[in-house]
Amino acid sequence: MKQSFEIIDNVYTEAVKGLISDESILHDFDKWNTYYLDLPRKEQLTYSICLLDWQVKNGGFHQYFFNSYGIFCFYTVENLREIKCDAHADLLYQAISIIYDHKEQQQDFQRRLFHRKVEAISDFKEIIIEKFEPLEEEYYRIEESEEIHNKLGNYLIR
Repeated sequence: MKQSFEIIDNVYTEAVKGLISDESILHDFDKWNTYYLDLPRKEQLTYSICLLDWQVKNGGFHQYFFNSYGIFCFYTVENLREIKCDAHADLLYQAISIIYDHKEQQQDFQRRLFHRKVEAISDFKEIIIEKFEPLEEEYYRIEESEEIHNKLGNYLIR
């Protein structure tokens, strides 16, 4: 397990080098999205999955979306499936479905998240936070075994 954490940390560090050297990227949706899409595949996976995991464990799905990391939510669902974390992917998809009208274009939704224009999130609507709670409880239950770190680490060493 220690090896998994070291590998993940090394790949994550590589993924964020450009953001550390140019923080302005984080303040522009198009630049940040392009930065992410231009990362090598393993760095994309690591970056998006680590952001989700840290945010949910620290403050739940609301925090993940509120802090704009939710702009990567659709990619993250795919990335979780790729490393065989299907239960996590299902939970994230359910969380997305609480606040996302599937008639809306995904990129429009991502932009609204970035600019904090998703009212259910930016207005801290209690009903939304309550809907996230059972998903977060299940996420925490699954993560007692640190499944994400194990599966991500195993994926990265392939």
